[in-house]
Amino acid sequence: MNRYPHALNKVRQEAVVRMVRRILHSPGPWWPGGLGPGPSKKRGVLGGDVERIEAELNGLVERRAAQTAEQRRVEDLWAQSVRRDRERRREENRAAWHSFHRHMQELHATLSEEHRTKAEGLIVAGGEP
Repeated sequence: MNRYPHALNKVRQEAVVRMVRRILHSPGPWWPGGLGPGPSKKRGVLGGDVERIEAELNGLVERRAAQTAEQRRVEDLWAQSVRRDRERRREENRAAWHSFHRHMQELHATLSEEHRTKAEGLIVAGGEP
Protein backbone atom coordinates (compact mmCIF):
# COMPACT_ATOMS: atom_id res chain seq x y z
CA MET A 1 0.00 0.00 0.00
CA ASN A 2 1.03 3.55 -0.52
CA ARG A 3 2.55 5.14 2.59
CA TYR A 4 1.17 8.53 1.60
CA PRO A 5 -2.34 7.83 0.29
CA HIS A 6 -3.40 11.47 0.28
CA ALA A 7 -0.34 12.79 -1.55
CA LEU A 8 -1.27 11.21 -4.88
CA ASN A 9 -5.03 11.41 -4.41
CA LYS A 10 -5.49 14.52 -6.57
CA VAL A 11 -3.18 13.17 -9.29
CA ARG A 12 -5.07 9.87 -9.39
CA GLN A 13 -8.41 11.65 -9.45
CA GLU A 14 -7.35 13.80 -12.39
CA ALA A 15 -6.00 10.75 -14.23
CA VAL A 16 -9.29 8.90 -13.78
CA VAL A 17 -11.27 11.89 -15.01
CA ARG A 18 -9.02 12.20 -18.08
CA MET A 19 -9.43 8.49 -18.81
CA VAL A 20 -13.22 8.64 -18.53
CA ARG A 21 -13.37 11.72 -20.73
CA ARG A 22 -11.19 10.00 -23.32
CA ILE A 23 -13.44 6.92 -23.29
CA LEU A 24 -16.66 8.89 -23.44
CA HIS A 25 -15.49 11.19 -26.20
CA SER A 26 -13.86 8.63 -28.49
CA PRO A 27 -15.67 6.37 -30.94
CA GLY A 28 -15.80 2.68 -30.14
CA PRO A 29 -17.31 -0.49 -31.58
CA TRP A 30 -20.46 -0.08 -29.51
CA TRP A 31 -20.85 3.71 -29.94
CA PRO A 32 -19.68 4.85 -33.39
CA GLY A 33 -19.92 8.56 -32.69
CA GLY A 34 -18.68 8.54 -29.11
CA LEU A 35 -20.78 9.09 -26.01
CA GLY A 36 -19.86 12.66 -25.25
CA PRO A 37 -19.14 15.84 -27.13
CA GLY A 38 -16.08 15.16 -29.24
CA PRO A 39 -14.05 17.46 -31.42
CA SER A 40 -16.69 17.60 -34.15
CA LYS A 41 -19.84 17.25 -32.01
CA LYS A 42 -21.50 19.71 -29.70
CA ARG A 43 -23.35 17.06 -27.72
CA GLY A 44 -23.12 13.25 -27.65
CA VAL A 45 -25.48 10.47 -26.67
CA LEU A 46 -24.95 11.04 -22.94
CA GLY A 47 -24.83 14.80 -23.13
CA GLY A 48 -25.16 16.21 -19.61
CA ASP A 49 -24.52 12.82 -17.99
CA VAL A 50 -20.76 13.35 -18.35
CA GLU A 51 -20.82 15.76 -15.41
CA ARG A 52 -22.80 13.27 -13.32
CA ILE A 53 -20.30 10.52 -14.12
CA GLU A 54 -17.39 12.78 -13.21
CA ALA A 55 -19.11 13.63 -9.90
CA GLU A 56 -19.57 9.93 -9.13
CA LEU A 57 -15.91 9.26 -9.89
CA ASN A 58 -14.85 12.15 -7.68
CA GLY A 59 -16.98 10.71 -4.86
CA LEU A 60 -15.39 7.29 -5.35
CA VAL A 61 -11.88 8.72 -5.11
CA GLU A 62 -12.80 10.79 -2.05
CA ARG A 63 -14.32 7.77 -0.27
CA ARG A 64 -11.13 5.82 -0.94
CA ALA A 65 -9.06 8.64 0.54
CA ALA A 66 -11.30 8.72 3.62
CA GLN A 67 -10.79 5.04 4.44
CA THR A 68 -9.88 4.42 8.03
CA ALA A 69 -6.60 2.91 9.12
CA GLU A 70 -8.49 -0.26 10.09
CA GLN A 71 -9.91 -0.60 6.58
CA ARG A 72 -6.45 -0.15 5.08
CA ARG A 73 -5.04 -2.72 7.52
CA VAL A 74 -7.72 -5.24 6.53
CA GLU A 75 -7.03 -4.58 2.87
CA ASP A 76 -3.28 -5.09 3.45
CA LEU A 77 -3.94 -8.36 5.28
CA TRP A 78 -6.12 -9.53 2.40
CA ALA A 79 -3.42 -8.64 -0.14
CA GLN A 80 -0.83 -10.52 1.93
CA SER A 81 -3.06 -13.61 2.08
CA VAL A 82 -3.51 -13.48 -1.69
CA ARG A 83 0.27 -13.29 -2.14
CA ARG A 84 0.80 -16.24 0.23
CA ASP A 85 -1.83 -18.31 -1.57
CA ARG A 86 -0.33 -17.47 -4.96
CA GLU A 87 3.15 -18.46 -3.72
CA ARG A 88 1.82 -21.71 -2.23
CA ARG A 89 0.18 -22.62 -5.56
CA ARG A 90 3.38 -21.80 -7.45
CA GLU A 91 5.37 -24.05 -5.12
CA GLU A 92 2.84 -26.88 -5.52
CA ASN A 93 3.00 -26.55 -9.30
CA ARG A 94 6.80 -26.45 -9.24
CA ALA A 95 6.89 -29.64 -7.13
CA ALA A 96 4.39 -31.36 -9.43
CA TRP A 97 6.40 -30.48 -12.55
CA HIS A 98 9.60 -31.62 -10.85
CA SER A 99 7.97 -34.95 -10.01
CA PHE A 100 6.70 -35.32 -13.58
CA HIS A 101 10.11 -34.67 -15.13
CA ARG A 102 11.86 -37.04 -12.70
CA HIS A 103 9.32 -39.73 -13.67
CA MET A 104 9.93 -39.06 -17.37
CA GLN A 105 13.69 -39.23 -16.79
CA GLU A 106 13.36 -42.65 -15.13
CA LEU A 107 10.98 -43.86 -17.84
CA HIS A 108 13.31 -42.83 -20.64
CA ALA A 109 16.32 -44.27 -18.83
CA THR A 110 14.49 -47.62 -18.59
CA LEU A 111 13.50 -47.46 -22.27
CA SER A 112 17.03 -46.53 -23.23
CA GLU A 113 18.41 -49.51 -21.29
CA GLU A 114 15.88 -51.86 -22.94
CA HIS A 115 16.84 -50.66 -26.43
CA ARG A 116 20.56 -50.93 -25.65
CA THR A 117 20.05 -54.52 -24.42
CA LYS A 118 18.04 -55.44 -27.54
CA ALA A 119 20.66 -53.87 -29.82
CA GLU A 120 23.46 -55.79 -28.07
CA GLY A 121 21.41 -59.01 -28.36
CA LEU A 122 21.03 -58.47 -32.12
CA ILE A 123 24.77 -57.88 -32.51
CA VAL A 124 25.63 -61.05 -30.54
CA ALA A 125 23.01 -63.16 -32.34
CA GLY A 126 23.77 -62.06 -35.87
CA GLY A 127 27.27 -60.63 -35.69
CA GLU A 128 28.22 -57.08 -36.54
CA PRO A 129 25.55 -55.19 -38.53
